Amino acid sequence: MLAEENRAHASVIVKVIEEHITEVSVPGAQKLPVMYLIDSIMKNVGSQYVKLFAFNIIATFCCVFEKVDERTRKKLYELRTTWSEVFPKSRLYGLDVKVQAIDPAWPLPMAGGGGPSLGGTTPTASKPNIHINPNIIKVGSISPPSPPSPEELRQPLSPLPPPRRTRRIWRFSS
Repeated sequence: MLAEENRAHASVIVKVIEEHITEVSVPGAQKLPVMYLIDSIMKNVGSQYVKLFAFNIIATFCCVFEKVDERTRKKLYELRTTWSEVFPKSRLYGLDVKVQAIDPAWPLPMAGGGGPSLGGTTPTASKPNIHINPNIIKVGSISPPSPPSPEELRQPLSPLPPPRRTRRIWRFSS
């Protein structure tokens, strides 16, 4: 593979490929094979190329996505789902957000997932977490609340104020 034999010129190779794919004169049908070429170089040659392609992968992917038909977009989606081990999740999420701005049908990844999910675009609900820096709090400086005394338990609760009455005004437009 030329990319492997010419690692010393990796930045030039990446630049030429990216310029070719963004050229207006290249028909949309010819852009998908170039994306497959990028995929092959990253997966077969390795990290040097992954780092170089990562700089512009979102713009490159979106450039192709905008100019192709629905069938090719499906192929791009399939290609994208294989990149969970190639790019960081944050980079892939950025790519997914940009593509979804172009096509709202593009699924966003589920919370904690590596790839897009066809199950929907709403993240799963999670419990809120509170993170405390242990260097700020001294050991033993915070004690749990003490249980109420028997006297406090016998005291009547203060009554709640009466509910406010509000007036609803219904307006219908015709």
